[in-house]
Amino acid sequence: MAVVQISRIQVRRGQANQGSGIPQLAGGEFGWAVDEQELYIGNGSVAEGAPQVGNSKILTEHDDLFELVGTYSYKRGSIDTGEGIAVERTLNSRLDDIVSVRSFGCAGDGSDVTVALQKALYELYLKPSTRNNPQSRVILHVEAGIYRISSTINIPPYATIVGAGKEKTVFIKTGDFNMFKTISSDTTYTGVVSTTIPNDDPTMSYANSARYITFKDCTLQTESEDTAALLQLNSCRDSRFENVKFEGNKILNTATNPAVEIRSKSNAVRSEFNRFIDCEFVSIGKAIVSNSNISRNEFDSCKFFNITKAIELGVTPDATQFNATDNNIRECYFETIEQQAIHIENGTRNSSINNRFGPSVGNNGGSETTVAHSIIKFGESGNISVDNEFDRTYNLSINQAYIVSKPYIPEVEGPAFYEHEYTEQVDLAQIGTPQLLFRLPADSTKSFDIDYWYKTDVGSRVFSRSGTLTVFVNRESNSVSIMDDYDISGLDSLGESLQFSATLNQLETAWSAQVKYTNQLDSGKLTFKIRSRS
Repeated sequence: MAVVQISRIQVRRGQANQGSGIPQLAGGEFGWAVDEQELYIGNGSVAEGAPQVGNSKILTEHDDLFELVGTYSYKRGSIDTGEGIAVERTLNSRLDDIVSVRSFGCAGDGSDVTVALQKALYELYLKPSTRNNPQSRVILHVEAGIYRISSTINIPPYATIVGAGKEKTVFIKTGDFNMFKTISSDTTYTGVVSTTIPNDDPTMSYANSARYITFKDCTLQTESEDTAALLQLNSCRDSRFENVKFEGNKILNTATNPAVEIRSKSNAVRSEFNRFIDCEFVSIGKAIVSNSNISRNEFDSCKFFNITKAIELGVTPDATQFNATDNNIRECYFETIEQQAIHIENGTRNSSINNRFGPSVGNNGGSETTVAHSIIKFGESGNISVDNEFDRTYNLSINQAYIVSKPYIPEVEGPAFYEHEYTEQVDLAQIGTPQLLFRLPADSTKSFDIDYWYKTDVGSRVFSRSGTLTVFVNRESNSVSIMDDYDISGLDSLGESLQFSATLNQLETAWSAQVKYTNQLDSGKLTFKIRSRS
């Protein structure tokens, strides 16, 4: 007959945090800490061969392996990270050096990440216990992938969002709302995204305004022509947006949806000292829009393609604020801009410097044959255009196939001083009656200074002439005058053989000043450069 015996093995047990803690266990004896859920075994005595008397902890499912795995030292053994003693850190501490959106559940697989991304930004930059500690202002990395956004993402001060690059990290806006929006540091984070109410205007002050934000290396994209911006700056200052592509889905040339909208609460709490560097604006209604008092913002080395109007400031200004001042647009490229590339209706001391405007700017999407708009438009005095290159200038000003049949809409419209960066060169034939040489825009009363150099070396008659033509257009009387101040090199008798004259002409709705020449010398070349004041 079989004998059945039931046995139970028990180990010593108690609470690790009560009394004297874990007692010394006998060799091979187990001890269970019921409060900490930790298991220990006695080492045994040194006489038995144990390296030391004590207890050894046995790993269980309740242990944090990262805390137990040991310490990390940079290039251990090859680089001395301390004075005699290597600087060691836990593996968990080392892994926390880089914060990824994937740690918050953003996989980049095309799924909606609105709540998860907002949670990351609030936890990292708005958490009450750490928000004032510079050590908490870390870099949030967004790996390559597609991230769909279904409602506005609020960006707190000090946030740094870094993607993998244009068309690598792609945020897609799925509705008509501002995709990203800057908020004040006095926004109270409740610990729950849905109950946190962002402060983007009402109580914002200069001290708590959106500031020191970095957003770079990604694409912001919208799936439709809507009315809300991809990025809205609300009284944002001292921030940097670099290598970001703003991409829309523009179908009609009447599209008005903006890529970036810049707002200011007041004259004292405004958007200022922000920089957009190496950004790209593609297939959208308008690239940059503001009707607020914004100042000292810079747009450097950006590209603008297939846009209704690229940069628009102060067209419908806020009546309670001053207008845009001291904003700089420099070294940018514009192409296929249906209306103006730069339109600053209200504001002063703004500048366009060393920008390049392709042949399809201001032409309603066509070529110079359909020219309809100025390229730069200033509504107030005090703004400047310096060293800009306008690709359509040659055709509308000099090309004989255009200048007799196509209207000359000015490159720069409104009260401004501007200078064409590049020289032009034309051949002057020997002719005894006035011949049209080039045109100048005459949309308003203005003057032009044309620095020129003429040279002929046909046969034995070598002659050159250097001077400045001053052309004054008076639209009050619809008249034009010209003055020529020059020096010659060669025979004095040839000095008056080259003569310039000017007439005012209207073609369709556009006026131009026609500069003509009479050349009783041998044929030669004329090189010139134009400056304008209005």
